[in-house]
Amino acid sequence: MTRVSSETSSLWLERMDQLRWCIRINNVSKRSDVGPQISVSLKHLEDTGLLENIPLQKQGTLLENLAKKITKDNFLHGIYTTSNDLMLSLDHSHMAKAILSDIQTNAGSYGRQSNLYDFMQMQSLNGTLIERRLAGQTIVVEFSSPNIAKLFHAGHLRSTILGHFISNINEWFGQNVIKINYLGDWGTQFGLLGVGFNKYGNLDALKASPLQHLYDLYVRINLEAKTNESIHSEGMKYFKRMEEGDEEALQFWKLCREVSVEEYRKMYERLGINFTHIHGESMYSKQSHDVINDLKTKGLLLYDVKTGVGYVDLTQPQDNVPLYGNLVKSDGTSLYLTRDVAAAIDRRLKFSCEKFHYVVENGQHLHFKQLLRVLRLLGHWWAMHLLDNVHIKFGRVEGMSSRQGDVVILKDILDEARSQMLQRMRTKTTTKVTEEKDQEAVAEALGLSAIIVQDLKEYRNNNYKFSWERMLNFNGDTGLFLQYTHARLHSLVSNNADLQCPSSVGADFKSLQENSAKRLVQHLGRFDEVLLRSYSEFEPCHLVQYLFMLGRLVNVAHDELHVKGAQLEIAKDRLTLFESARTVLAIGLKLLGINPLNHI
Repeated sequence: MTRVSSETSSLWLERMDQLRWCIRINNVSKRSDVGPQISVSLKHLEDTGLLENIPLQKQGTLLENLAKKITKDNFLHGIYTTSNDLMLSLDHSHMAKAILSDIQTNAGSYGRQSNLYDFMQMQSLNGTLIERRLAGQTIVVEFSSPNIAKLFHAGHLRSTILGHFISNINEWFGQNVIKINYLGDWGTQFGLLGVGFNKYGNLDALKASPLQHLYDLYVRINLEAKTNESIHSEGMKYFKRMEEGDEEALQFWKLCREVSVEEYRKMYERLGINFTHIHGESMYSKQSHDVINDLKTKGLLLYDVKTGVGYVDLTQPQDNVPLYGNLVKSDGTSLYLTRDVAAAIDRRLKFSCEKFHYVVENGQHLHFKQLLRVLRLLGHWWAMHLLDNVHIKFGRVEGMSSRQGDVVILKDILDEARSQMLQRMRTKTTTKVTEEKDQEAVAEALGLSAIIVQDLKEYRNNNYKFSWERMLNFNGDTGLFLQYTHARLHSLVSNNADLQCPSSVGADFKSLQENSAKRLVQHLGRFDEVLLRSYSEFEPCHLVQYLFMLGRLVNVAHDELHVKGAQLEIAKDRLTLFESARTVLAIGLKLLGINPLNHI
């Protein structure tokens, strides 16, 4: 919520500095009645620690007693209480002035600073407010992380899109974000691939379509390994040569990595994503053996007498079943967990980071539980603080396929979405973009917007079904709808540029008395709460749903609040309202990883 101004200070007679953090602007819908705009609930009072010293039997009458201490004035028109909420009805023109002035004054950062943000910077500890440090931390976000020598499969898309959002919103709130793409570029599978290339590899095919050829070899040699144990043994020996630094084995591996990184670069460029670092498991081949030696020295590394695999006992008293972590293969080579331990230690040392976020699907939950326990077992005290949200989990995308029904790679998904958008643009009479080159660029942006929004509008832990029909709909809750709304607002503001909208100074916005205007203003005032919720819960769906409602409210207001032909001051107020909505929509789209379009 916009910071409480001096005009409203008469509302709060006691503990204003704490009570203002409990204020929430109420939700609206496009046809809802315009009732009390603000509420203070028992839940929010509890969250801020204001109920700590109040007996439970007295909490029920707290809001009622609080209401009696609040005096109505020109700003506050009504006070209502329910069993759980204190509802306040404010003068709409005062509220519009506070919110729209804030947006116009802080156009590039609206939603970042507010009463709610102030509270998030602090937390209650035994009745004393202490700094929480919402901003200024160094955070490592590891996301995307495809396996080299394979086509960029659409299965990596959700980690890529979600990780990009988490990085963006952390940067928005002032964190120093280290974005790492941690490639799967080490392990026995590359030993198998080396064996496969020696048997079936073709240099011409490798030059023509490197990842496709490597992927075909990988599939072929793995099928052979299932029925021929000697193939698997050859692969393990090949990988052992890699870990021991054999130049011939490493030369092929380096070729695989180089062609993979180049192909992935093209995909990330299309997605509009840049990484701080592109690392790989191979970086930690040597350090993983340092981890193994450290565990041996501490007497923590055990060996299975039957398989020869080295492991550690990670069981804790609260566990219902034993928990172990395998760290060394029988031939002495490292495992994925070992390399992840080495990577975490290195990142902590290199970046002095205070948080780690691994954006990886739900199925890897046990792996990250093992990772944290190994780090703590090794005595890394900083890992004791990595309790929550180390693993940013997400569900699977179901039914992601081409129109022909085949499972496809990411490039095919992007190409298909662009093709569909280009076809629609060429057939629609309302298309504003006419140049062929510009149409292709807009179609690319629209297709990407559709893909990103379809993914992020769902709760991240849920599986969801991929649908071309829903995704490419301009009228539903889609990325296309949001882009269309932004372009419509941009056109409206550009076509009325002669009105010279006031930035805030001197405008009272008293003309915005229509219900459609009131709802839109009220919704704009909720932006900071939505951003902070998305940030703290790692849930972009809250922001996406907010933007959908913003689009609906804009469309209703656009149909009812005409700018052309209205009296000058009314036209200016309405145009400022629409420009404010465009500003908030643009900020939201950028945080989602979408470039807002001005023309479609």
